[in-house]
Amino acid sequence: MKCGLVYGVYFSDVGENEFSLMNERLVNAQQLKKISKAILRMGFAMGTTEGLESRGAMGQQCNSEETQINKFPWTFACVFFLICVVVVFAAFWQRFQNFVRSWDDRMKRLESHVDSVQVQLGDHYEYAGDLGSRLDSRDVRCESINEALDSQAARIATLEEEMMEHSLSTDESIDCLRFGLMESGGFVRHTVTYCPLL
Repeated sequence: MKCGLVYGVYFSDVGENEFSLMNERLVNAQQLKKISKAILRMGFAMGTTEGLESRGAMGQQCNSEETQINKFPWTFACVFFLICVVVVFAAFWQRFQNFVRSWDDRMKRLESHVDSVQVQLGDHYEYAGDLGSRLDSRDVRCESINEALDSQAARIATLEEEMMEHSLSTDESIDCLRFGLMESGGFVRHTVTYCPLL
């Protein structure tokens, strides 16, 4: 489809696609000019574009040395700032690595402590189990000792009763003998007399 335009060189008709393509190129070129002008104006406002003003060829040649001299402090400041950033980052990285190493060492020590505590806890559990079995055996022995003591107490009680009965019967026998001797007249009560030595 034709849009009613012609090329200036060949005087041939221009199609609609070609016209839109040329129109886009023209719009893009205008936008690029606007962006470059805005950047140049911002540079002027910030003071970083000294020597970029268009004063002609002589003005640019005369100011080239001044711009190089004026660029040196900025370049030095940028390099110094970059070196400072690198040094600070290296120091931070070194401290971070030291922190990670110390943290790793702490974790390893904590892990070894936890392992030793677990071993000790296992030993304590084993010892507690052994003590429990020994206490159980002691309980059984205590029960048997209690039973033996009860049986001994019962035997002692019976022996005491028997001894009391025997002592009573012995006392009765002694009394019978004494009375028998007294009746027969041959018994004289033995008395202890004190005889001083002459």
